[in-house]
Amino acid sequence: MSSKREALLGTLEAQRSGFAGKPELLASFDAIAEFLRRPKSLTLILAPPKPVALGTLMSLSRVSPDQALALLGLFIR
Repeated sequence: MSSKREALLGTLEAQRSGFAGKPELLASFDAIAEFLRRPKSLTLILAPPKPVALGTLMSLSRVSPDQALALLGLFIR
């Protein structure tokens, strides 16, 4: 594994620890980590529960990651 990939994996694992109790978000972190370890495929699913306005998309940086994922219906597998 390249040193850049190892560094990214370390950062990802450190960030993952901050989302205990949020299984959908943890599953996404796990999928990304697995992809970094063994890059084959990574599936991103966007299925918002209701339409999302462009203005809302532009202000996603103001909400927490788990709120953004829920709003977008984003799943990483």
